[in-house]
This record gives sequence, structure tokens and C-alpha cells, in this order.
Amino acid sequence: MLKDKWGFTVLEIMLVFVVVIVAFSVGWPSFKDWMQMARYRASAREIVTVLRDCRSRSVSQCWEHRVEFDLDFNRYRLLRGNKSRKSTDWSVVVRDWKQFPSGVQLASGANCSSLDNDGSPLADLEIQLNANGTSGWSGPKSSPYLCVMGEGGRKEFRCGIWSSKTGRVVIHRWDAANSQWR
Repeated sequence: MLKDKWGFTVLEIMLVFVVVIVAFSVGWPSFKDWMQMARYRASAREIVTVLRDCRSRSVSQCWEHRVEFDLDFNRYRLLRGNKSRKSTDWSVVVRDWKQFPSGVQLASGANCSSLDNDGSPLADLEIQLNANGTSGWSGPKSSPYLCVMGEGGRKEFRCGIWSSKTGRVVIHRWDAANSQWR
């Protein structure tokens, strides 16, 4: 008999294989949820980054800049105006259209409903930052916020301008347990 041989039996290999498959099947749903949340978080951070970049360019270059969000196609772009105040021409494209990742839906308005205060559908959102650091917007009459929505229209993040006087850009996360933004 060969008692000194090292190795694994077929039964041992199959048992390890079964344990790995069970561990993978138990962990897959939570990993999938974690990946989706990471995608939402990255999209929200991208919105905040482009808004802050827009404000920085406006102040440093003394030209109005604005970010246009196309809600139908889940994309945005950065434009420069022709004046430091009350621009009439927005033909200079600083950053061309950039698409958000698949699976990420956008909505606008303070409550992320994409409906205005009077119940009418909201248009695309344009957030403008002025040379003195202040901001303005067109689209939703209620607020300059863009929301990153989860599956089934679930609120995840809200990004936008906290104060039009300062142009301060903020990001809030939806607290579903307390039904409020944090």
C-alpha cells in the first residue's frame, strides 16, 4: 500500500466545490445590491463634481457657466455663456454630453417626483452658476435639485444647489426609515 502519498480524493474536491457554490449563492444578492448602490453613489458624486467644477470655472474665468441635465437620456453637459451676467449665447461647450451608467434614473424637483408644484411634468434641468458665485436654474420651478433614483423610482440621492446666493453644492441621501433627506 502507498500510505505516504499526498493528494485529495474526488470526494474531498467535490465537497469543497459544493461549499464554494453555496457561499457564492448566499453572498451574491448582497454583493449585487452593494454594486448597485455603488453605482448610485458614483452618479451622485459625479453630479456634485460637475456642479462644483461649473461654479469654480464661473468664478475663476468671470464667465457664466451652466450644466444641462437631459432627464430623458440620463446625461449632462457643461456650457459657457458669452457674458459674466445674463448670457444670451450658450454655444461654447466645455464638456460634451456624458451619459450616466445604465440602471441609474434621474428625476428633478425637491421631492424627486419630476412634477412641478402644480402637478405638471418638469422639463430638463439647467443649473447656471454666475461669475460672482451665485446660481440660478431653469426647468423645475420648485428647486434646483437632481435626484438619483433606484429601481422602481426609489429615492437614493439628491444633489443640487443649497443656496442660490452662495452657489453651495450639496448632496443628500434619502433616509427611507424616517422619510427625509439626510
